[in-house]
Amino acid sequence: MKEATKSEKLHILRLELQNINQHLPASVYIPFVQNSTRNYCVLHIPPEEARVFQTKERAPIMLAIEVFRPDEMAINLKEKKNKQILSRMMSTDNPYEINDLEA
Repeated sequence: MKEATKSEKLHILRLELQNINQHLPASVYIPFVQNSTRNYCVLHIPPEEARVFQTKERAPIMLAIEVFRPDEMAINLKEKKNKQILSRMMSTDNPYEINDLEA
């Protein structure tokens, strides 16, 4: 049996990624590094970003993975709120106390 060409492999990979995306559960994560990465939820694996390599190595493909990290969003919102409070403190008669800033 002849081995598939690089373009055939890429086509099959992209079809399989589309199938995976359709059945991707909401709580999927990829355990890259210890516990910190469990906070990254996989949203989507874009098939058009997939690459196939002609190699005998163990990693013959490259994937891009779209992830969401809820705790990072919370941190960004907290920082944004603190910046808004600081901005108001600097531009008004100071209706906020320094204790209003979140730690």
